[in-house]
Amino acid sequence: MSDIIKTRNDEEVRILTTSFELMQAHGMFLKEALCKEWEDIFSDEDTGESVINKRKEILFDRGTELTPDLIPKINFSLQAGEITKVVVTNQRRAGYEVNYGETIYFVTALIKEKKTKFILTASNIAGAMDCVKDYIELEFIGGYKVISIKEFQTNIVLEDNLKNQSDSDEFENEEKYYQITAIIVYGDGFERATNAVVKTVDLEKAMLILDRKVHEVEKEQEFVLRLEEAKLIAVDCIISDEFCAAYYTEK
Repeated sequence: MSDIIKTRNDEEVRILTTSFELMQAHGMFLKEALCKEWEDIFSDEDTGESVINKRKEILFDRGTELTPDLIPKINFSLQAGEITKVVVTNQRRAGYEVNYGETIYFVTALIKEKKTKFILTASNIAGAMDCVKDYIELEFIGGYKVISIKEFQTNIVLEDNLKNQSDSDEFENEEKYYQITAIIVYGDGFERATNAVVKTVDLEKAMLILDRKVHEVEKEQEFVLRLEEAKLIAVDCIISDEFCAAYYTEK
């Protein structure tokens, strides 16, 4: 007889708040890490005000089975007020997704049978999918299908912030997307590479925009920015950081 396939669609989740409910959950698993939480209150030496420091300690990891030996230990923490609830599931789900901060993604969507390419920032692929779908539904009309999402090997995405009133109305139509690899050479001889995508009219201006951005980051450090490699890439839209921020998740 073959093993029964279980998916999230078959998952049973319970929230336990009493000793009786806990005793009835023998053989189930912790849905999330069980944490003891408390507050340390101390006085600030400078202001004399009370400062509350929230603390957390993991008692048992996600996916731990509720065995006859474990249940009394959890019940003790429940009765002592160290925890207020226990979330359990009928499936052992010990794996969990880890986010390593914001990542730049390259997304291709088929909109009215035409491939449209986006660059955006998100914490993970799921966030990138939600972000681009939200943007497409607001900015386009008709049906669409996201056909590709991948991490984009770049550190910085910049749009032209050096435009002035003398620019013609045709300026925006002339803008292109440059993928640039540049070397930051510091005064002490140390070098490091940086990668960027810059939307502007030509490579010279793209390097100027990137140079200003690096100066903002490096502040007072002396350096020279040297172009290593540059190429034009096919992109239709950079989704702004302000829009993408709604889809960042906690690290």
